[in-house]
Amino acid sequence: MLNFSHPLWKVLLPLVTIVLVSFIARRKLHYSWQKDLLLVLPPPKILLFWILVFGTYMLSTDYFWHWRGDWNFQTWQQQSLFTSITRVFAVVIAGPLAEEMLFRGLLLIRLNRTGLNRGISLVLITSVWAGIHMEYSWEIIILIFGNGLLLGLSLYSSRSLLVPMILHMIWNGYAVW
Repeated sequence: MLNFSHPLWKVLLPLVTIVLVSFIARRKLHYSWQKDLLLVLPPPKILLFWILVFGTYMLSTDYFWHWRGDWNFQTWQQQSLFTSITRVFAVVIAGPLAEEMLFRGLLLIRLNRTGLNRGISLVLITSVWAGIHMEYSWEIIILIFGNGLLLGLSLYSSRSLLVPMILHMIWNGYAVW
C-alpha cells in the first residue's frame, strides 16, 4: 500500500501538476509561455513594490493573528536531513510554482479570456484556491483568501506570473520555518 505521508509525495504532486499544466497549456490550448501564461520577467520596480505590499500583509497578519505559530525548530531537528530538504523543496518551491501555474496562470488567465469581469474572475479562482486548503482552520482559510487576492492583483498589475510565484514562495518560506 502507498504511503501518501512520505515526503516524496509532497514533491511528486506539485511536479505532476506542473507537467500537466504545461502539457494542457502548450499542447491543448496552444498557449505561449510569454504571451499567454505571462512567464516573463517583471519590471524590477513592480516586483519590489509587490514584495513590500505582500511582505507587509504577511508580517502584519502574523503579528495580529499569530498564524505562523512559535519559532519552534524541534520538529526540524527530529526529522532526517532528507525529509527537511524534501519538505522545503515541496512547500517553498514546487508547491507555489504548481499552484501559481494552475490557478493564476492557467485558470485565472483562461477565465479572464471568457469576457468575465476580471474582479469576478479573481474572486472565483481565489475562492477555489482557498478551498483546496481545507485542512486549515476557517481563520487561516480567510487569510489564504486575502493572500490569493493579492497574488491575483500582483499578476494583473505586473503582467508577469513570476511575481505571484515569487510572492507565494516568500509566504511559504516564512510559514514553513
